[in-house]
Amino acid sequence: MARRVLVVVNPISGRGRSLRAAERFAAAFEGAGGRAEVHRTAAAGDGGRRAAGAGAEGFDAVVAVGGDGTVTEVLNGLEGAGLPVGIVPTGTANVVARELRLPFDAREASRIVAGGRERPLDAGEARTTAGTRRFLCCAGAGLDGEVVKAIAEGRTGALGFRGWVGPILRSIARYDFPAIRVSADGGPPVPATTVVVCNTANWGGLFSLVPSAAPGDGVLDACLFEGTRRRSLFRYTWGAWRGTLPGHRDVRTVRGRSFRIEADRPVAVEVDGDPFGTTPLEVRVLPGAARVLVPGEGP
Repeated sequence: MARRVLVVVNPISGRGRSLRAAERFAAAFEGAGGRAEVHRTAAAGDGGRRAAGAGAEGFDAVVAVGGDGTVTEVLNGLEGAGLPVGIVPTGTANVVARELRLPFDAREASRIVAGGRERPLDAGEARTTAGTRRFLCCAGAGLDGEVVKAIAEGRTGALGFRGWVGPILRSIARYDFPAIRVSADGGPPVPATTVVVCNTANWGGLFSLVPSAAPGDGVLDACLFEGTRRRSLFRYTWGAWRGTLPGHRDVRTVRGRSFRIEADRPVAVEVDGDPFGTTPLEVRVLPGAARVLVPGEGP
């Protein structure tokens, strides 16, 4: 049971909803007898740096208020600290919250943080030219990396689903389908033109690349796209919306504990919706490495 929590909030997440949600969470949590300290992030990485000292300061948990990027920052900051993460989703996709069926209401979230239980989840660890970063949702190389890079380069404030449309269309128009090679658990390389390594079934909030993926099964699931035509990308989108991608003739899924992804030239990489260098990309699963606060009953 968490009685003193650090609340890390991304002030630009959710077009201002995050700050209001953080205030509602803190008021409800303190109204129930707890103590909450709110920290507003000021730049990329700030949330993780603040979360890193939470254990030494006597906090029982760190609550991430924002999107999946904020959750990932907190997760990386808490590496080795042994503290659980509470989530108040206010971002665009909110993949982790949707995957775990967490409430979007800040007051309901406060009750879970105060009286819920810790659920151990697998984390992924991605290593690229940018360094090493843990994730809960996915790491990808190829088109999704290009889209995320384009969004980050042009972003000036809060981002909604509409903010993805322009970067997606521009990235599709100029994508040249690089030859990517994917090796699972040290096995022989398999060709692809885009690959996404999933820890969750949900992807992007509205889609599913690998419906059988689960963040507690001790493995990761890679979705390999082999198409080389732009019209294939629109077919993939429809399949991801319906959750039928694994049945496409030019899509394959590979399960493993580790992956190595290479290309003849550097290919953009994203980790949980943020740019993270370029290939080569190495990914491995860290079973039970993350602890998230969830309702007291359930799996």
